[in-house]
Amino acid sequence: MKHRCARRRYSSALLLDALIGLFPVVGDIITTTLSLFIVHEAYQLGAPGHVIARMLGNVALDGVFGAVPLVGDAFDVLWRANRRNVRLLREWLEHERRANVVLSNSPEIDLS
Repeated sequence: MKHRCARRRYSSALLLDALIGLFPVVGDIITTTLSLFIVHEAYQLGAPGHVIARMLGNVALDGVFGAVPLVGDAFDVLWRANRRNVRLLREWLEHERRANVVLSNSPEIDLS
Protein backbone atom coordinates (compact mmCIF):
# COMPACT_ATOMS: atom_id res chain seq x y z
CA MET A 1 0.00 0.00 0.00
CA LYS A 2 2.79 2.41 0.94
CA HIS A 3 4.48 1.85 -2.43
CA ARG A 4 1.27 2.52 -4.40
CA CYS A 5 0.95 5.97 -2.85
CA ALA A 6 4.59 6.65 -3.68
CA ARG A 7 3.95 5.57 -7.30
CA ARG A 8 1.13 8.12 -7.65
CA ARG A 9 3.34 10.89 -6.29
CA TYR A 10 6.11 10.00 -8.75
CA SER A 11 3.83 10.02 -11.78
CA SER A 12 2.52 13.45 -10.73
CA ALA A 13 6.09 14.72 -10.43
CA LEU A 14 6.91 13.41 -13.92
CA LEU A 15 3.95 15.26 -15.43
CA LEU A 16 4.74 18.50 -13.61
CA ASP A 17 8.38 18.29 -14.70
CA ALA A 18 7.40 18.33 -18.35
CA LEU A 19 4.97 21.24 -18.01
CA ILE A 20 7.03 23.48 -15.75
CA GLY A 21 10.21 22.87 -17.75
CA LEU A 22 8.77 25.02 -20.53
CA PHE A 23 9.48 28.18 -18.48
CA PRO A 24 13.13 29.29 -18.72
CA VAL A 25 15.29 29.53 -15.56
CA VAL A 26 12.43 29.45 -13.04
CA GLY A 27 11.12 26.28 -14.65
CA ASP A 28 14.57 24.69 -14.47
CA ILE A 29 14.86 25.50 -10.78
CA ILE A 30 11.40 24.13 -10.04
CA THR A 31 11.91 20.94 -12.06
CA THR A 32 15.25 20.27 -10.38
CA THR A 33 13.53 20.70 -7.02
CA LEU A 34 10.82 18.23 -8.09
CA SER A 35 13.53 15.81 -9.17
CA LEU A 36 15.15 16.11 -5.75
CA PHE A 37 11.77 15.26 -4.19
CA ILE A 38 11.97 11.81 -5.81
CA VAL A 39 15.50 11.36 -4.43
CA HIS A 40 14.29 12.45 -0.98
CA GLU A 41 11.48 9.90 -1.10
CA ALA A 42 13.99 7.19 -2.03
CA TYR A 43 16.10 8.21 0.97
CA GLN A 44 13.02 8.10 3.22
CA LEU A 45 12.24 4.59 1.96
CA GLY A 46 15.75 3.51 2.96
CA ALA A 47 17.44 3.26 -0.43
CA PRO A 48 21.18 2.57 -0.09
CA GLY A 49 23.84 5.21 -0.73
CA HIS A 50 24.84 3.92 -4.17
CA VAL A 51 21.22 4.22 -5.41
CA ILE A 52 20.90 7.74 -3.97
CA ALA A 53 24.25 8.73 -5.54
CA ARG A 54 23.13 7.54 -8.99
CA MET A 55 19.85 9.37 -8.59
CA LEU A 56 21.63 12.59 -7.59
CA GLY A 57 23.92 12.19 -10.62
CA ASN A 58 20.88 11.94 -12.88
CA VAL A 59 19.39 15.08 -11.32
CA ALA A 60 22.70 16.96 -11.63
CA LEU A 61 23.06 16.11 -15.32
CA ASP A 62 19.47 17.05 -15.96
CA GLY A 63 19.85 20.33 -14.08
CA VAL A 64 23.09 21.37 -15.79
CA PHE A 65 22.29 20.39 -19.36
CA GLY A 66 18.58 21.17 -19.01
CA ALA A 67 19.41 24.82 -18.27
CA VAL A 68 20.92 25.36 -21.73
CA PRO A 69 18.31 27.05 -23.96
CA LEU A 70 16.81 24.82 -26.70
CA VAL A 71 19.51 22.15 -26.36
CA GLY A 72 18.41 21.67 -22.76
CA ASP A 73 14.81 20.99 -23.78
CA ALA A 74 15.99 18.31 -26.20
CA PHE A 75 18.26 16.88 -23.52
CA ASP A 76 15.35 16.74 -21.06
CA VAL A 77 13.29 14.77 -23.56
CA LEU A 78 16.09 12.30 -24.20
CA TRP A 79 17.62 11.97 -20.72
CA ARG A 80 14.45 11.75 -18.58
CA ALA A 81 16.20 11.86 -15.22
CA ASN A 82 12.98 11.39 -13.24
CA ARG A 83 12.04 8.25 -15.13
CA ARG A 84 15.56 6.91 -14.64
CA ASN A 85 15.33 7.67 -10.92
CA VAL A 86 11.92 6.06 -10.53
CA ARG A 87 13.25 2.99 -12.36
CA LEU A 88 16.27 2.84 -10.02
CA LEU A 89 13.98 3.10 -7.02
CA ARG A 90 11.59 0.44 -8.31
CA GLU A 91 14.48 -1.92 -9.07
CA TRP A 92 15.82 -1.46 -5.55
CA LEU A 93 12.36 -1.97 -4.01
CA GLU A 94 11.90 -5.15 -6.06
CA HIS A 95 15.33 -6.38 -4.97
CA GLU A 96 14.40 -5.72 -1.33
CA ARG A 97 11.07 -7.48 -1.75
CA ARG A 98 12.77 -10.56 -3.19
CA ALA A 99 15.38 -10.55 -0.43
CA ASN A 100 12.65 -10.42 2.21
CA VAL A 101 10.76 -13.29 0.57
CA VAL A 102 13.91 -15.42 0.53
CA LEU A 103 14.64 -14.61 4.18
CA SER A 104 11.09 -15.33 5.29
CA ASN A 105 11.07 -18.68 3.44
CA SER A 106 14.41 -19.89 4.81
CA PRO A 107 14.30 -22.43 7.62
CA GLU A 108 15.02 -21.22 11.11
CA ILE A 109 18.23 -22.49 12.67
CA ASP A 110 18.35 -23.09 16.38
CA LEU A 111 21.76 -21.93 17.64
CA SER A 112 21.20 -22.83 21.30
